Amino acid sequence: MEHTQPSTRDFIKKAGFGWFLDSLWNEQWDRQALLALAELWWDTTNTFHFSFGEMTMTPKDFSIITGLSLKGNRLEFYGDANTDSAYLTTMLGMDIEAGSRGVRRTWLFENFANQVKGAGVAPECIARAFMIYMLSCNLFVGANDMAQLGYLASMVDVNKMGRYNWGGAALATMYRSMCDMSRGVSKNFGGLPFV
Repeated sequence: MEHTQPSTRDFIKKAGFGWFLDSLWNEQWDRQALLALAELWWDTTNTFHFSFGEMTMTPKDFSIITGLSLKGNRLEFYGDANTDSAYLTTMLGMDIEAGSRGVRRTWLFENFANQVKGAGVAPECIARAFMIYMLSCNLFVGANDMAQLGYLASMVDVNKMGRYNWGGAALATMYRSMCDMSRGVSKNFGGLPFV
């Protein structure tokens, strides 16, 4: 997490993502292994069916592996965030090039990476942009380069981001992605690839 400035790092740690982010920089994952596991996944029970029996990722396992808590308030989501330019400017501190599907992760990275060096955007806005970028790359991964901005509603007060159940949302996304992959609906893994 040395890639973030100290005040942004503090907000991220308060939100409960400190250990998670520290572990991200070194993780490598094998797409073929994920696809092979998806073939063994039964979407009716959310379990893997191996020759020796069933196995699953329990919420406790998930929390231990990721460092994300499974406690807290339900995430808030603002469905019109992607197209509400005034809201986005308030939350992220600059005009955002967003469309109905969100904003490109590459755009977020290119425009906020320079902010780490102190180009005048408030630390709270940088923390929100970093969280959206990190969530879209690791927890709520889509099939394209888009970051969903609706989760900004859970980041209005960056000091209270840790009160939300990010781990529960990530686990549910992982289960849904495994189900989609096992049914052949998707070839993209939308959850945590290193779990």
